[in-house]
Amino acid sequence: LAPALERINDEIRNGVIPKVAELADLCNMSAASFRRSFEKTLGLSPKAYITRCAIHKAKKLLACTNIPITQIAAQIGYENISGFNRCFLEQTGMSPSAFRKMTQN
Repeated sequence: LAPALERINDEIRNGVIPKVAELADLCNMSAASFRRSFEKTLGLSPKAYITRCAIHKAKKLLACTNIPITQIAAQIGYENISGFNRCFLEQTGMSPSAFRKMTQN
């Protein structure tokens, strides 16, 4: 799984949400086998892990910069701001703007 984990970090750093099928190919596994192995090893589905990594990066950017939230969403691979807001809320329990206010005060 190491190549997939490295690819996830690289892709998110470059503003791309990696596809599970591509990660499976990278590990020479079928998508189903990759998902099972990933979840067994890390305790999360690949999609949940990717989301967690993306939101972690967003939290850093929200706390340490004044970059507009729409740009942060784009920088971590979200094309749709409402999708980013919904995902951020699900992961953190607050909106990106509320998180920024809390961390920058």
